[in-house]
Amino acid sequence: MSRELINRITKKKDGIYISTHSSNDDVPYHSVKVDFLTDVYNEEGQKGLDREIISMLFNFAELRGTHHSLQRYLYAYNSKYTENLHKEYTDKMNYYYKKLDEVGKKSLLSCNKTENAKNYYLHKNTLEKEMYNKIAKKCDEYDLINSLMSDNQNNKSFSYFENIIDKILDISNEYHIDFDNNCPFDSFGSDDESRNFGMYSFSEFYKEILEKNNIDIKDISTREKSDGKYIVTIDNNYEFEINAWEKLDNVFDNIESMINVIKEKNLGMEV
Repeated sequence: MSRELINRITKKKDGIYISTHSSNDDVPYHSVKVDFLTDVYNEEGQKGLDREIISMLFNFAELRGTHHSLQRYLYAYNSKYTENLHKEYTDKMNYYYKKLDEVGKKSLLSCNKTENAKNYYLHKNTLEKEMYNKIAKKCDEYDLINSLMSDNQNNKSFSYFENIIDKILDISNEYHIDFDNNCPFDSFGSDDESRNFGMYSFSEFYKEILEKNNIDIKDISTREKSDGKYIVTIDNNYEFEINAWEKLDNVFDNIESMINVIKEKNLGMEV
């Protein structure tokens, strides 16, 4: 089966271009404007473009070479997260496939699909788009790590940042936090708000991330400072200001600060 080989992706004033050639011919790589990618980028911006390129990689394209324009997609597509997510969503799609009767299965590739077959494709397309959107967020993670590295004064490695961010995202996903929202922590609050109003607890959120980083703490609490602003106190001694509008990079800064302070005070030495 022929695959579209891509060794460069370029944004120009008039649209999105890829340098490509087909796997079943000897024609050299050549740059072409891709109208459907251009349209998606104009309508949805970078996130839409990322989703569609990820979709291409799953269906008919491969990335070749080491050009910088490919790196964020290689990072997202080849991640363990993507491997696990793909298995999860394949199982979900297979669930709907198994619900098809034999007539519906035979009609999938015909022009006259049964209602069951149409319903299957509806679920399949919805699940695929949802999966591609989730994987595309790994591109943002790659960009964030590179941004953090550019501000890095201690020459810390890519894996250092990736390790902490992956653990933050693991816990964030369990709490259904969406960092694209204007207020990602809108459903979080102080210990009192958690007890009295059923809100998620900032204390538990940060405790779980610290534990994933092998940081041992004896006590953690959160009190409200003002509307949307809070103070997290660790071991009745070390205070950190947080707020409900923080994005992933802010949470990384918070966790790194907590880890560094705790290590310096010999409260947990293994990271």
